[in-house]
Amino acid sequence: MKKVLAIFPMTYEAIPPFKKYGIKRPKVGDFAELLNNGKLKINALVSGFGCDATRGRIKNAISGCAPDTIMLAGYCGACNPNIKNGSCLLDSRNTSAALKNMALSMGAKDAKIATVARNADNDKKSGLFKAGYDGVEMEAQIVLDAMSDCASKAEFFHIRWISDSSECKIEQPFFESMMHYDTGEIRISFYNLAKFIIARPSLLKDLIDFRRELNQTYAKYASDITGILNKLEKMP
Repeated sequence: MKKVLAIFPMTYEAIPPFKKYGIKRPKVGDFAELLNNGKLKINALVSGFGCDATRGRIKNAISGCAPDTIMLAGYCGACNPNIKNGSCLLDSRNTSAALKNMALSMGAKDAKIATVARNADNDKKSGLFKAGYDGVEMEAQIVLDAMSDCASKAEFFHIRWISDSSECKIEQPFFESMMHYDTGEIRISFYNLAKFIIARPSLLKDLIDFRRELNQTYAKYASDITGILNKLEKMP
């Protein structure tokens, strides 16, 4: 039986797959069996964004279920200014031809995605683009490190959707204010939100615009990730 471990950093990224298989709304740290049909077993982890707590969750999940394939899926930031919100990126450097062809056939762009330790601002994204990267996220290297320790023969399927463009108007400190590096969770503080809006009133409009774009991205992500899981179920 083929075994797949699907890792989703954040709760909102895990909701569509969990819903597809009739599993209740997850939270960061949850691990669940999504499918076991005798031929394919799909386990899923809501890992949290890249931090020490997330590192432990990922290593425990990989060592515990000994997967043949590890899929890391969720949002990322754009470094390439030509890539727009909602675009799907596949970093195929550790991916089989079969999975690569499946993702590309569904509209993914073969890309190079960087891993960073802190949320990247626009200057960081610009520098990464000059270094040859199309997107940026915070978890892939953690997964690769864990694979090196306890699943060296597993295949890595790394696929992302752009949630914020290279010219995002929302300041990096605002995003950082929601990120809890002790747990890997994102939580909005209305006190901090008020402080940022008082300091820059135009932020409110930028946040409304960002939310509108993010809703469109989420709809595409939900459709795409469900389609990918459907394809995985049918692959030999």
